[in-house]
Formats: sequence, C-alpha cells, structure tokens
Amino acid sequence: VISFLLLIHRLFFSYIFLTFFFLHRLDRSDLTHPSDPLRPKKFRANGGGVLIAHREDIGISSYHFCKFSGQAELLSIFVTNSYSNLCISSFYRVGTLSIDNFTILKQHLLSLVKSRGFKRHLLVGDFNLPNISWPEGMSTNYLEKEFIDFLITDLGHTQLINDPTHISGSTLDLVFTNCPDLIDHTKVLERDQICVSDHFGISFHINFKTKAFKGPTRYYYDFAKANFLSLNVALAIVDWDSVFNDNISTSWDSFKNILTNLCSKYIPRKRINGSFAPLWWDHECDKARNRKETLRKRNIKLNTIESKANFINSRKAFKSVITSKMNCFFNVGESNNVSKRFWSHVKSSSKSARVPDTIFRNNTARSDPIGKANLFNSYFFDQFTTASNYDIDIDFNADLDTRTLR
Repeated sequence: VISFLLLIHRLFFSYIFLTFFFLHRLDRSDLTHPSDPLRPKKFRANGGGVLIAHREDIGISSYHFCKFSGQAELLSIFVTNSYSNLCISSFYRVGTLSIDNFTILKQHLLSLVKSRGFKRHLLVGDFNLPNISWPEGMSTNYLEKEFIDFLITDLGHTQLINDPTHISGSTLDLVFTNCPDLIDHTKVLERDQICVSDHFGISFHINFKTKAFKGPTRYYYDFAKANFLSLNVALAIVDWDSVFNDNISTSWDSFKNILTNLCSKYIPRKRINGSFAPLWWDHECDKARNRKETLRKRNIKLNTIESKANFINSRKAFKSVITSKMNCFFNVGESNNVSKRFWSHVKSSSKSARVPDTIFRNNTARSDPIGKANLFNSYFFDQFTTASNYDIDIDFNADLDTRTLR
C-alpha cells in the first residue's frame, strides 16, 4: 500500500498507478489547502491532496469508508480479504490550519472506531506538527498536545516514526497504529529517493495475509526487429479491391484482420518477464533508472553543484525514456491498437510530413506553425458559417415501424 502527497508535477512514478494500481484519492481544495497570507507564493496551484493505492494483482478488495467536505485532507479505506480486514487512513494537514482541522480529524476517526468491523487501523501522513519530540510525544503547543492526547491516549495508537522526515530536521510525517505488531521494517528513506521533495519518504511492511495472483504470459511486438521488406511484399499482393467494399464497417474489420495477421507473421514478439511489470518496461528503463539512482546517491554524498546537475539531468533522461516507452506501448490483445501502433511506428520512422511546409488559401500563404493553424481554422470555420439548404424531398415514413406505435 502506498500513501503520499499527490504532487502532480514532482512525482515521477504516477504513470505506474494508472494501470496497475487501484486508486483512492481526495484532491485538494481552497478549503482544505488554503494559502498562507504571509507567504502567498509558497503553495502552488497543483499539489496537495491524499491518495492510497494498492496493487491489482493481490487478493484484496478496498472501499471508501465515507466521503465528507470540510477543512481536512483526510481519506480512509477498508481493505478486506478472505481472512481479515484493515483500515488505512491518509492525512495531510497544512501547517497554518487551526483547531477546526483537528476537530474534523477527531470526528472522522471516532466514526471509524464506532463502525462495524473496525479492529486494526493505520494512520499515515504529513501532520505538520514540528514541535513534538519523539518518541516521548511531548510538546508545549496546545494544538499539538490535542493531537497527541487524542491519538495516543484516547484511541490507544502508537507513533512509529522517531527520525526527522524533513530537511529542517523536524519529524512531520508520522505513522500511527493501534496494532504495533501490524507494522515492521519501518524506515525513513533518503532525500529524493522516491520523488523530489523537501520531505523524506517512509517505507514499511504491513503484516496482512493475502494471496498474489499469477498474471498471464504477455508479449509485445518488437518493431525494431520487424521484417518490413517481407511485410511490404505481403501487403502488395493482397487483393485490396476485394477487401474494400461499400460497407465501411466490414471493410475496416477486414483490413485490421489482414494487417494483424501479417504483423504477427513478420514482426517478432517478445515475452515480458514478470507478471506485474508494465508492458512497456524494458532494459533501457532499468538502465536509466539505475543511473539516476546512482547519481542521486552520489549527489547526497558529494553535495556539489556538479553532482546535483548530473542528478537532475539523469532524472530528466529517465523521465524521457519512460515517456517514450509509454507512448510506444500497446496491448497486443486489442486488435485496434495493432493497426494504431503499426502506423505510428511507420510515421515516426518516415521523413514525410502530413502537413505541407506551406499552406495557401484565399491568396494567403503561411509557412510558420501559427499561421498555418490559423488558415486551417478559417477553412473549417467557413464550412459551418452558413447553414446548408438542400432541396431534397425526404420521406421518413419508411423509418417508422407502425407495429411499435401505441
């Protein structure tokens, strides 16, 4: 299970979640994530919010406990399997929020405790309570004492993080649970190990018995090793006049079937190792990721301008590789994507362009992208400026089935 601040522009592994994880999310709002009047530029338009994700290839199900609107970014889900259940909550508190934010958290957790089947609970998040000393759990701040007294004294939770989780040296990101035996291998990660942030990531294991599903054997087309010469010959000898007829639907299906069969014949397929690995992940992704991780550790050790620049460039290169692989990704089980990815590969490797270098319309010629786009826009606009007037007598009686009329 993964819980983190949903930093849209700074989290580099969000692409994995979209396909291979089941997501529960609560996005930020002006009510839950207000700006600091003293530092209006501190909070960006994006960022904030809470998210909980779990893998789809394990034998569990999950559902929201409840949804509410209030001054708190708080999300709770129940995770169940054939053996037991577990409640997981993710919480983010903006440091400028007052007692009202604590009241909402208190009401929500009390509702959880009273709910049917509530036994084991895990609460993780960025609480932004910098003055609490851990593991003592002591603070002179009134609001922080309210959090401690409620979570530890009233609910009987234990806080498991004692090391700093922020570059300032404060322990802001906390893990509470009413079953300490539920969590082990708790570790505060190095800076930027998960994503670029002023916070340090936290990893831990949840002792929750479940089964892992074995995924089917998966393959993908390796266009780089395709025999395009033989494929062109095979396509040239097809009797296309007999394939294309007046029925567009059947013609399109026939074309896709022919193209799919020929691609399977002349384009080799590779087996994907690992039932949970993304279809597009390959050795180039591994190489770019390993280089990024090596330079990240070197930057932490050396802490020089050069080492930081190398790390930033490697991170950009890794993101570029991932984006490229994802764009080339397709599912061989969907025939629609075979033709789509085939023509995409042909177009990317061709020197021809679909848009001419110069567009000429109404005695106007344009070669720059904006000028050409404006000429296209004027053309399409002119097509629908004046209503069409067709002098055709249409009889709609044939479209009516009198047997269905009452």
